[in-house]
Amino acid sequence: MRLLLAVGALAGCADSGASIDLAYALPPGVQWVSPAGPTVQSAGQRITFEGWVDDRDTAREDLRVDLTADGRTVCAGLIPDAQGTVLCLGALRETDQELALQVLDPEGREDVATLPVEVVPGTPPILSFQAEHADGPYPLGEPVRLLIVATDAEDGPADLRMSLSSDQDGPLDIAPPDDDGRILAEVDLSQGNHRLVLEVSDTSGLRTTAEIWVQIRLPGTGACTLTAPDDGSVLQAGSELPLGAHAELGPDEGPPIVTWDSNLDGRLAVAVTDGRGDASMSISGLSRGTHILSLQADTDEPCTHTITVVAGAPPTLSLMDLGPLTAGVPTELVGTVTDDENGADDVIVEVFNEDNELIGSAWPEADGNLRVWLQLDAPGARTLRARATDPHDMSVDISVPVDVLAE
Repeated sequence: MRLLLAVGALAGCADSGASIDLAYALPPGVQWVSPAGPTVQSAGQRITFEGWVDDRDTAREDLRVDLTADGRTVCAGLIPDAQGTVLCLGALRETDQELALQVLDPEGREDVATLPVEVVPGTPPILSFQAEHADGPYPLGEPVRLLIVATDAEDGPADLRMSLSSDQDGPLDIAPPDDDGRILAEVDLSQGNHRLVLEVSDTSGLRTTAEIWVQIRLPGTGACTLTAPDDGSVLQAGSELPLGAHAELGPDEGPPIVTWDSNLDGRLAVAVTDGRGDASMSISGLSRGTHILSLQADTDEPCTHTITVVAGAPPTLSLMDLGPLTAGVPTELVGTVTDDENGADDVIVEVFNEDNELIGSAWPEADGNLRVWLQLDAPGARTLRARATDPHDMSVDISVPVDVLAE
């Protein structure tokens, strides 16, 4: 009753000439999640920024979020998810000193969260990685000695993080580097052809990887390696595919015949190795799917080597036409994204202007629906470029013509 009386009293004052707006709306709020505080980043390194937004009287999907670095747009028109999270994949410049995360509701109310940042030039570690006997193969049961040297311009050897793994035996233990960044390691490996991958990262998150192949076999048995393509590689279906092979030859053995096969496409090629046991050729490509490629060598001791490769295709990107735009007024680019090898929400869509500057980016929803907010300040006929890139770095570009009208 008191509330009704108060409202009635205010309404009774209307004839006094004072205009009172009883509507009350709350502005949105925004805060940083990652990084959570002042931070040091390396220039040019692709990192994911994360923020959180909320608005008591506006649905989160109606909010728009921009991330800028010293006024330069890093990501524009981001749409928060159902939990209010916004993600931006971008890179900083050496001159950047402050990040700003701005949220705007449909009525123009806003909030800004700033974050000081220090950007250093940053260089990745330098890595040398080799087996003591590079020619191999190694007898089963004999440790393989590895020579490793890792250095970094910004960090000392004790601050570097290292990991060594085999595609067959998994993670392998190695000692930390000495004061000169050197490691002399011995690892025991099972029988087979091992792809050893060494990764070193510094305190800025910059990484360097190196790999070598090590053959472990029983004494007196033959050995062969499928040298191309690389194990685990991702390539475009139907594109030209190079095949390579190497077979270890016995003392009086002539050039053996090698064959390449796919579990999906069958026999791919047949060749005769040269005097060193090497063979190579190209085929028209693989069908789409995950292929197990097998090499067989008709040596005195027949051998087989298998790898796995994925033959895929770039994502598809479809955009609705942009009608005439008004300079300085944000607008929404709407479309759909599909990708057969990945989820649609794993595909990043970026929009560039004629100077190849990023002016907007977004991840589609899980169903492929895409919305990217753009703002163009210069009037005239323009041609933008939209690019969709999947996690395997396969991409597709679309030209976006637009007519920008003066305000």
